[in-house]
Amino acid sequence: AAQHLVGTLFGVLVGHVVLAIPVACIVLLPALARFDWNQVQAARSLGADWARAIGGIIVPQLRISLLSATLMAFLTSLDESVISIFVASGRN
Repeated sequence: AAQHLVGTLFGVLVGHVVLAIPVACIVLLPALARFDWNQVQAARSLGADWARAIGGIIVPQLRISLLSATLMAFLTSLDESVISIFVASGRN
């Protein structure tokens, strides 16, 4: 079925996201494998809600990996001008 993505800005965004997600996963999965989930469990048992556990424990420990994944995904998206050529029209 036709998705009508050719010539739309949404089509360009979908194309770039589809290519950027695997790159981000390659960076983030090893960091998540090394992550100590006992700290999150301890914070939750001491009364921290999920937002506080994410903001106070998970994000600071994964900060470098998140930054690296963001940068790698951005650079991959920037490098893939072929998607823009084939999917976008003159307006986009």
